[in-house]
Amino acid sequence: MGSAGEGCENSKPTTDVSDEDAMRTLAKGLEPALSQERLAYWSGIAGGDLGRALILHQRNTVVAGALFGDLQALEIALRNAMDRALQHVIGPDWLNDPRFLLAEAWRFAAQASGRLGMATVPRDKVIIQIPFKFWVDVFERRDVAITPTKVFRHGAYRKAQLMSDLRSLVRLRNDAMHHEPVIDRDGKRRPEDLNDDLDKIYRLLDALSPAAADWARQNSLSHRLLAAGVANCDDYSEFEVVIIIP
Repeated sequence: MGSAGEGCENSKPTTDVSDEDAMRTLAKGLEPALSQERLAYWSGIAGGDLGRALILHQRNTVVAGALFGDLQALEIALRNAMDRALQHVIGPDWLNDPRFLLAEAWRFAAQASGRLGMATVPRDKVIIQIPFKFWVDVFERRDVAITPTKVFRHGAYRKAQLMSDLRSLVRLRNDAMHHEPVIDRDGKRRPEDLNDDLDKIYRLLDALSPAAADWARQNSLSHRLLAAGVANCDDYSEFEVVIIIP
């Protein structure tokens, strides 16, 4: 596979994946924790090879962890831009607008504020409780006049393309955050492609905030991991990657 790039290096596998008996024993021990269904999914991709199934699971963990940084940059930038747009269209008190059904976000925010000893609930504590999908759905609401140009001020975005990109990234985010497969987004096993997904993230970020996009690119591991083949479901050589944080 080769090096995963600056800040990453390969290490040797801790288990001999060519020892089928050892891998069956290891997989059996891990099954209660990982679940039979999860192991069966990766084993199916690996042609029934349990050693390779565990390689794929570990690779998926590494890549999903790296994607968190890219998705975090997008989600924070999007929700702040949407908050500004909604304040402009509805008013600074839009979080209390009954159309948005944000009682749960307020409840969680109140609990978090209480633990911090706050007498009141700051609006930013409510904002962070609102899920990514909510912001995406606002674009399709007829009762709220939020258009792409009011949010993505640094690039032209057709609404159909915007929604397609955002919906795809909602699925990627949910898969990554809920520990589901992401490296099978290779255009063969699933219609999505991780390289395309990264392009979508940074195309959106560029349109939201060029400064945030440049900063996120500089700190992203995802492109390097994909270029090194860590998200490969077909090549099983030199699979373990150690991320070195200086």
